[in-house]
Amino acid sequence: MHLLKEGRQAIYGILQVSAPTTYLFSTTEKDFVRMLAQASGNALENAKLYHQSHRLVSDLQLINETSHRLNMRIDIHEMLLFLQKQLLKSFQPMEVCFAFKKDDTFEVTGASTSLFSSEEGQTYIKHVEQHFTQTNDPLFIADFSRLTSKQIDYRSIMAIPILMEEKINGFSIVLHKEPYFFSFDSFKLMQSLIHHSSLAIANSILRTQLQEMVDLDHLTKLYARSYLDHFVEKSLEYDQSGMFLLIDIDNFKRINDTYGHQVGDKILMQIAVQLRETIGSRGICARWGGEEMSVYVPNISEKEALELAAAIVEVIPSATDPQVTISAGLITWNDQDRPAFQSVFLHADTALYEAKNSGKNRFCIHGDSFQTNQ
Repeated sequence: MHLLKEGRQAIYGILQVSAPTTYLFSTTEKDFVRMLAQASGNALENAKLYHQSHRLVSDLQLINETSHRLNMRIDIHEMLLFLQKQLLKSFQPMEVCFAFKKDDTFEVTGASTSLFSSEEGQTYIKHVEQHFTQTNDPLFIADFSRLTSKQIDYRSIMAIPILMEEKINGFSIVLHKEPYFFSFDSFKLMQSLIHHSSLAIANSILRTQLQEMVDLDHLTKLYARSYLDHFVEKSLEYDQSGMFLLIDIDNFKRINDTYGHQVGDKILMQIAVQLRETIGSRGICARWGGEEMSVYVPNISEKEALELAAAIVEVIPSATDPQVTISAGLITWNDQDRPAFQSVFLHADTALYEAKNSGKNRFCIHGDSFQTNQ
């Protein structure tokens, strides 16, 4: 005798009761077996529904925890590291990648695993990039080896777009070496997770862009005066020494009058590029205002400061077209002679005035004068 194990929502199997061919089931026995099949179907359905509800609760907790954390106004790098941790915990991938659009290409972030910095990782990134140039739909590949002739190690792929104003601003990829490793339920959950995270990521990117607009001068891309003030104030409090160099372009009005303001702007940008190249990561360069710029380097000796100031004055004529020179005022300090915040700028401005009045194309340190090779 065969009876369906049937619940309220579906059929879950068949209950088979075997007996000799000569045996006849009574009405009571048939009713009992029918009741047993019904009870089994209900039990299986309840177990499945319990499993589904438990998974849904777990999924909702994951999304809620992620959304709560990402909306705490943390920076984009910390945000992506947290999201990487959530993806690793939830889906057990072997590799994770976050990439964001810059100009016409996608750049891999530091929150990605090391595979994506290698040539091997580019195989997966290029395939995902190609997919997202054609559609905004998420990508689910159960066995990548069927789609490429290349020798590949990772066969299971999920890739979800990170949208900003309905346009793809980036994407997340998870990989595993085993084919069919990720379930379709995992794919749907990852979509939901990235979708809920996209708004927080977009807000963080916009906050960063807005902060850059505040912190950077729009023309030269040097730091703005307000950022420099904050940087110098912190340095005077925590660093052991420092130098501040205030720079003014010699005869800049004549340049603007002769060549026009567009050429004047070009010279400002040329000097800014040279300053950033000369200083590198040692300190910061800022636009002080008009044709004045500045350099601040913490934890530097007086000897190094003098050499750096001389090098800057010397290199500017060869870095500009049409050629210009600069005058500069320098102040240095150490922890035995820590100046007040406002006096740093006052002394540098006084030294700059001395450089201007003693021949230009040189820098002066408070109380002394140094001329560049001419």
